[in-house]
Amino acid sequence: MMFSKLNCYTNILVFLFILGNLNGATGFPALHAYHSVSSLSLSGAGYLHSSVLSKNINPAVYDDRQFSASIIKYPSQITSQSVGIALPMLNNLFCFSLNNISYGVFNGYDDSGVATDKYYSRDTHFKFSFSKKHPSLPIKIGLSFNYFFSKYQNYKIKVLNLSCGVIYNISKYQTKLGISFQNWGINFSNLNVSLSNETVLSSSTKLKHLPLRLYFDFVLDRHLEPSSLFTGGVFQINKKLKLFFGSGSRKLDQNTKQNIYKSIVGSSSVGFSYLLNTTSIRYGVYNYGTGAIVQGVEIGIEI
Repeated sequence: MMFSKLNCYTNILVFLFILGNLNGATGFPALHAYHSVSSLSLSGAGYLHSSVLSKNINPAVYDDRQFSASIIKYPSQITSQSVGIALPMLNNLFCFSLNNISYGVFNGYDDSGVATDKYYSRDTHFKFSFSKKHPSLPIKIGLSFNYFFSKYQNYKIKVLNLSCGVIYNISKYQTKLGISFQNWGINFSNLNVSLSNETVLSSSTKLKHLPLRLYFDFVLDRHLEPSSLFTGGVFQINKKLKLFFGSGSRKLDQNTKQNIYKSIVGSSSVGFSYLLNTTSIRYGVYNYGTGAIVQGVEIGIEI
């Protein structure tokens, strides 16, 4: 019975993997925006770090009750506002989140350059996920269903996509290994917008002699060719305070070679989390290679 269930899970993942490689082409950058301060503080690493707000995450990672709300400010007054909750139900853990990015209000013009009414642009992202532990094996499986809606003046983009993942827990070495298949979707808009499938290989390891957990995430494109590498860590200073840090291969892409400082800190981030009773306050800063900064604040509550 145990092996029949495992075979069932395996067949589902193989089917989704094949489906993902049959659909998808060029990427849609808006799907990779930061909504979670934890993900922001890890520079995109931490696919195996549980966060109800993160878009780039292995959906099998959810394992406890939590509620979070965040505000992230990008350059040019672009703002992301998010709220999410995870709850156990029917021997599964269900997660729902709502993300919204506002790009601001703009003056509209017609094809002749005549001023028209002002308009605003925004992205809205709904995510519904669930994860489940195997009854006898140290394995978790998860699925995530996402609806993405963008509005830019008279243009609208509607995307429905799916992500799935598996996590294997090696408790003896305090290590988790994961694989997830991200952003397999269908574009319902009239615009020529398509998605890229990604396969993400992830690991999470608690060091034996340091209160530090390290995360490594290796991203492959739809052709299984290397795309990005992210690394980050969470340092447990004491029972209440955690320090986050991260960087990745985007440091090379974003390097403008203007000066040594920008070359070093580009595509890197730091942050912290402070626990006050059952409420955690998180703050993170991400540095682009151009010198631009993204900042975020998040409130998490254990429920």
